[in-house]
Amino acid sequence: DEADDHDHDKKPKAERNNSRQKGRHINKQLSATNQIEEESPYGPTNTYRLPVGKNAYSNAFHSIDHHWSINQFATASSDASVCLWDPTRSSPITTFTNLWGSDDTVTTVRYNPAERDLLAHCSNDRGIGLHDTRTASALQKTIMSMKCNCLEWNPMEPYMFAVGNEDYNAYTFDMRKLA
Repeated sequence: DEADDHDHDKKPKAERNNSRQKGRHINKQLSATNQIEEESPYGPTNTYRLPVGKNAYSNAFHSIDHHWSINQFATASSDASVCLWDPTRSSPITTFTNLWGSDDTVTTVRYNPAERDLLAHCSNDRGIGLHDTRTASALQKTIMSMKCNCLEWNPMEPYMFAVGNEDYNAYTFDMRKLA
């Protein structure tokens, strides 16, 4: 019997918490209407949103990528822009708009793992674009015969990247020879 009691003590025990407040941390904050709202301790730490454009869905995010070495992330959105964000700010620090005259949705954005200031994107106009975040300038764009759905940099050869295309093929590119 002592052995059974000892084994019983090793089993995890579940306890029902009858009090909703007991053992639960509640954050309270004033909303815009000055009503107290409860915020879950397991929810997001920050929320980021682009200003509303022509309609409520015009600025939806389609892709997000965090920088490999600094506290910054990039987003691709329906309003044909690529935005760079500092997590401590509620608005973008840099916005690439009018990407080579296109107003199509940007679907994918990726930071280069080795070249800190290089960013690539895919858009619905079948374009693949490169950006220099130091100078906030667009560098190069190429147009495919069909739309690319995804893009990834090669971590072993950082000047190479691959895209997945709607024609059921994957293509690799050397950014130095992108035309």
